[in-house]
Amino acid sequence: MDRKVLLLGQTSKEGRGLRGHFGEGLNLAMLAAVRAENDMQVITSTEIWTPLLESRAEYGNETVLVVNIKKRKRTQTTEHVTVRIKMTVEEWAELESRFLFLNPPKKAFTSHQGTVLMDEKHVGCYYSKGIFVTRSQNAMQFGYDFSNIELDRDRRMIDPWNAEYTMANILGEAMAQKPEMFISHVFDMLSSDSAETKNLKYHMSKDSEALKLLTNEFERRNGDGALPVSNMSESREIEHYGRRGVVVGTNLAEILQKQVGTFQAIQQELKLQTVKRYSWSELSDDEQSSMLWAEERLREIGIENLNVTIADFTRDDIQGLASLNDGKIEIRRADLSDRFVYLTTLVHEVSHTLEQAKDGEHEHVAKIEEIWCKLYRAQNK
Repeated sequence: MDRKVLLLGQTSKEGRGLRGHFGEGLNLAMLAAVRAENDMQVITSTEIWTPLLESRAEYGNETVLVVNIKKRKRTQTTEHVTVRIKMTVEEWAELESRFLFLNPPKKAFTSHQGTVLMDEKHVGCYYSKGIFVTRSQNAMQFGYDFSNIELDRDRRMIDPWNAEYTMANILGEAMAQKPEMFISHVFDMLSSDSAETKNLKYHMSKDSEALKLLTNEFERRNGDGALPVSNMSESREIEHYGRRGVVVGTNLAEILQKQVGTFQAIQQELKLQTVKRYSWSELSDDEQSSMLWAEERLREIGIENLNVTIADFTRDDIQGLASLNDGKIEIRRADLSDRFVYLTTLVHEVSHTLEQAKDGEHEHVAKIEEIWCKLYRAQNK
């Protein structure tokens, strides 16, 4: 190794695969060692460099870093460099764990952008090219050793966005290559909006194998027919159309909806699930009687001029639909077989139109209770 590497800004490193490239790491390492009173030597193929702190008159008697260089007989043909630092056994035990090439992980997955570290002792730790950098402030499922990621000059900081983007890329590869090892883990991480999976949606196309596996995992956990939604409001709205909305993390919902469709698209599709609408003459006498009886009960408490259509839906679990835009109500024909069941559905749907509120919203629930209270009083005068 040439002596010029002792000059600040000089480096012998070329290419992204090597650790360090600012041209000051060796100098700072020697300064840190002598300040900590740790004996240090850098042994090249022809010289021994020993850093010291000395007071120098030419610098106004300030204490500065100097390097004592002694010649040594060449003992090898290649340019290997050895660094020796004297330390206690306890100090070495603490530092050794910070170098993965000295303590290889037992459970890991390696991609071209880095390695997922799955051992408990590595959880939450960031490494760069096998050397510990820092510990994440976020709750983490794994640790990560990045192959090519920019560090600050003190080698203590990783840009958070860069780390999150790279972690997502690594996990995307891990799911595709080792689904049995990672799908369940990543699904849980997405459900909790983990920082590790924050950018995974940018690495997953509609046709990707990883997306199909995540969709299968969602169906395995929640059953056929369940739909991923981001919040309780969307869940209530979907269930109004006879489907079950499962609230998952925002990131997981966005990813799964690439496969199953967005909430808005599903909502629109479900609205179109009316397969037949009946005219008055197509209803039996008993069915007509149920309609008239229920509408008369509402008329008695001041609710009239209803726009109700009897229909069949593609799904048996849809009892009724209400449009908040124009007040139109559709109720399944089967409910007419029992006038009280029909009245219950009618009250539910009418409450939507009167309050312009969705399922489960306070205004909707309050209106249902108000109508039933008025109906009870009207029948007990």
